[in-house]
Amino acid sequence: MATRTVGKTKLTPEVRQRLVEVSREAREVGFELMRLLMEQTNTRQAQQVPAAALQAEPGEVATSIGTEDRTLETESCKVSWKEPAAYLPKSRKAFFSQSKALGLGVDEDLSPSVMRKTAHLGAKLGSFASAAESVAETLEVELTTKRVERLTERIGRGRVAERGSAITDWEALPLVEKLAAPKGIKVPAVAGVSCDGERMQRCELPEDAKSHWCETKVGVLLEIAGNPHDCDPCPQVPTKFLDVVRMEQVTREIKRAVPKGQTFEPSEKSPPTPSVDSSSADSLEAVASLTEESFAEPPEVESRDVAAKGS
Repeated sequence: MATRTVGKTKLTPEVRQRLVEVSREAREVGFELMRLLMEQTNTRQAQQVPAAALQAEPGEVATSIGTEDRTLETESCKVSWKEPAAYLPKSRKAFFSQSKALGLGVDEDLSPSVMRKTAHLGAKLGSFASAAESVAETLEVELTTKRVERLTERIGRGRVAERGSAITDWEALPLVEKLAAPKGIKVPAVAGVSCDGERMQRCELPEDAKSHWCETKVGVLLEIAGNPHDCDPCPQVPTKFLDVVRMEQVTREIKRAVPKGQTFEPSEKSPPTPSVDSSSADSLEAVASLTEESFAEPPEVESRDVAAKGS
C-alpha cells in the first residue's frame, strides 16, 4: 500500500477503500492486544490477593470464598476474568476487592471511563435517546435509553451531593479560613484586575467576516509587590491629568463621555502662574516649584496573566 500511494496526487477509490480497511484491521488488532493484556493483568492480580485487600471499610475482615466470573465493558472491548470473591460474616454480604479498587458496584459492567463519558453525553445532549446514539457511535457500546438516563441521573445526584457537602463545610468555617487561599496556592501581597474592550482592525479576515473591524475584550490579572507608605506617595494630581487639551482628546474617544460641542476649560481653582522678578533667586525657585511636574510611580508587577478575545 505504501508503494501505491507515494507520489500520488489523487488516490483512486480502490486505494482509498483499501486504506480504510487497513486502518480498521489495525484498530481491531490493537483492541485485541489491549483485551488480552487487561485479562492477563486482572487474572494475575486475582491469583495473588493481599491480606490488606480483604479489609472492609468498617474494619471488618472478609473471608475468601473463591472466584466469580466478571465481565467489564470498556471503550475498546469486553474484558472477562475470574474475580476473587469474599464474604463479610458480620454484614452478611459479598465483597469484591477488585471492584472496590475500581470504584465499581457489585453488578456494574461498565468501566469508569465508559460511565464518565456516558454521563457527560447524557448531561450535554438534548435527550437521553441522543446520548445513547452518541455512545453507540463514539464508544461502540450499546446502551438502552433508560440505562443512559439512570446512569446520568445517578452520577449527577452524586455530584450534587458532593457539592452540597463542600458548601456546608465551607459555610461552617470561620471568616478568616473562608478567605484563605486553597492549598498549594501562593497568596500575593497585592492583586489587581484590569478589564478593557475596544475595536480594532484586522489584516486577515475569516471567511464569514463582514468587516475589518472587530471587538476585543481583554482581562489582566496582576500580582503586585507590596510597597506600603506612611503617607500619600503622590499627594498632587499627576501633571498629565491637568493637561486640558490632552484630556479633551482622550475623553472624547470614550463613547458618549463628552457631549458634542462642549469644550474643556481650565478650572477657576487652578493656581495662577505667579508674576515675579526674574532677577530674584527666591522667585526663580518659587516658579520652578510650581511648574515642576508631578508623577505617580507605578507599582512593581511580579507576574501578569492575560486573557483576550477578539470577535
